[in-house]
Amino acid sequence: MRVSAAVADPQSLPALQSLHDWLRRSPDVEVSAVASPAHQGAAEIVNIVLSNTIALGSFLVSLRAWLATRPAKPPITFEVDGVKITVPDDSPESLAALEKALRALDDR
Repeated sequence: MRVSAAVADPQSLPALQSLHDWLRRSPDVEVSAVASPAHQGAAEIVNIVLSNTIALGSFLVSLRAWLATRPAKPPITFEVDGVKITVPDDSPESLAALEKALRALDDR
């Protein structure tokens, strides 16, 4: 499954770059970034490839851990096959909604 992550506010691009850097440390998650020349090369879009359910689980664990380290948590929109899921914060409800949506899309 291919997932893209983006933020609506250009001020949040450093946070998106941080997410990219964080996910690169996860051995089960393949990640790349589209850099923004207008914003000093910060990631404008993070592309995430989840090749199996282990990778999906690793991504969700990594995302939760990354959010826990962030003093400010910008809303991040994840997109899979045209379906957009926005995670507004690190609340259990937001993360559960993302997990449910990604697992449903993975089962298609």
